[in-house]
Amino acid sequence: MSKNSTITGESPLRKALQSNEQMLLHKLEGVQEAHAAHRAAHNCNDMRWVLGHIAYWRNEMITLLGATPAWVDERRSQFRGMSDEPAQPTIGWELAELRAALESTGSRLAALLDDGPAAKQQDPMLRSLLQHETYHIGQLAVLRRLAGN
Repeated sequence: MSKNSTITGESPLRKALQSNEQMLLHKLEGVQEAHAAHRAAHNCNDMRWVLGHIAYWRNEMITLLGATPAWVDERRSQFRGMSDEPAQPTIGWELAELRAALESTGSRLAALLDDGPAAKQQDPMLRSLLQHETYHIGQLAVLRRLAGN
């Protein structure tokens, strides 16, 4: 993920994605692997899980827009969430690969929001998922602080 957001655009969803991307970049600034792997408690997600979760749902938005997902790693289902199961550690994932997943899903989603049909962009599920992403970016801020960064 580059330091500056390359996501720009005029539609409300595109603006929301751009805002989220800027917040994400800010929250990830200076985060090292140890911070990203820190779990505040045994049943809490670490920063890597939250990043993977955001990338997972960006991938789902890409699918909702009728395109092929950008993140095809077979292990990505770990980040779906939506379960009452306790949080699982993100062993085997590195911060760099999750940043790459965020970058690929973010840029693909941005392109689709620029070029996709207006009717698809009115899908309330897309708005809800972008709001959901914003919630998790707020979690990153808390997790970052708990990790001592």
